[in-house]
Amino acid sequence: MVTEPRVRLSAPALDATLAVATFVITATSIAASTPGTGDNPTDLLAYAMPTLVAGLLGWRRRWPITILALSVLLVLGYFALNYPPINLALPLAGALYSCAEAGRSMIASAISAVLLGGAAFFRIVIAGQDPTRVLLVDTVQIAAIMCGAIGLGYAVLAHEKLRVQERAAAEQQAARAKQDADLRIEEERLLLARDLHDVLAHTVSVMSIQADVAAEALGDDDPEVAQRSVALIRQQCANATTELRGTVQLLRGDRQREPVADLADLPGLVERARAAGVEVSVQRSGVLDDLRIPVRTTAYRVIQEAVTNALRHAAAERIDITLARDARQLTLSVIDDGRGSTPGPAGLGLRGISERVGLLGGSSQFGPREAGGFGVCARIPL
Repeated sequence: MVTEPRVRLSAPALDATLAVATFVITATSIAASTPGTGDNPTDLLAYAMPTLVAGLLGWRRRWPITILALSVLLVLGYFALNYPPINLALPLAGALYSCAEAGRSMIASAISAVLLGGAAFFRIVIAGQDPTRVLLVDTVQIAAIMCGAIGLGYAVLAHEKLRVQERAAAEQQAARAKQDADLRIEEERLLLARDLHDVLAHTVSVMSIQADVAAEALGDDDPEVAQRSVALIRQQCANATTELRGTVQLLRGDRQREPVADLADLPGLVERARAAGVEVSVQRSGVLDDLRIPVRTTAYRVIQEAVTNALRHAAAERIDITLARDARQLTLSVIDDGRGSTPGPAGLGLRGISERVGLLGGSSQFGPREAGGFGVCARIPL
């Protein structure tokens, strides 16, 4: 449902409206009042009170308590000059409202109570007026107007506080939304960086090894081995091109993206490692075909990075890959028999393993083994 915007008066316009209303209502009450015995007839001086009270409201936002006090003095001065009686609350309503709107409701209420008590005492005890009429009629009317003015000011103040809180909440929500968006962008950037690192590092490692094999085969006059190495290099280039195309499509914001590598591609990874001259064993336990795509993809990237490090940095001759699924998590390990360290740029890939697994709420450990070689272990919640 569309809500029409409400028209809000500016502060000067609202002050002017309140001042005019105060003057008109008070002056009309003076003009309509009936002089009693001993009352002075209304003259221009009598209308000076509503004029000054209305004029003081121009400063009501800056000095609300002072304006209320001066208004009370002007009203008391009006009654002291024996002008015809009017409702005490009419000229003071604007000042009482302003005081409550400024957060001084208790002061406005206290001044109102003192004025009500003093006026009732004067009229009953000193002027000898009928107590029943004074207390049950006039005092009730005056109190109703005063309470209404104070209550309205308090309500406006509460509404304004609510608007400020809602605006602050909206700003905080917008800030949180921006932070979330920035965080998602940063996570996506890290994901793309890890993808590029995994693809390029693994591809370059295998191609480098196969290039050495081809060079040795040509030197030994063994064209069949050289052809197999060159074919494997060509296949690696094609695989890397496919994955890089998918990453570029994601950067462009295309909805259609090439499928990312996952555990279904593990046999190809193993064959490439074996073609590089490394003995690879794979042990599986539990059903792995129905794993969620993020779990399958992360598991593959962890194994790929570990195998790449073993080929490129550890000079390994054997790699043992283990995947075990239970009711709660997928546990995988990649152990090689290399030199047990990962110098150079391998640290970046290992950090990528921790980040990938951590995004899914899992944990990972890696490092040299006491029995020799290097081990990578990851636990990914299902």
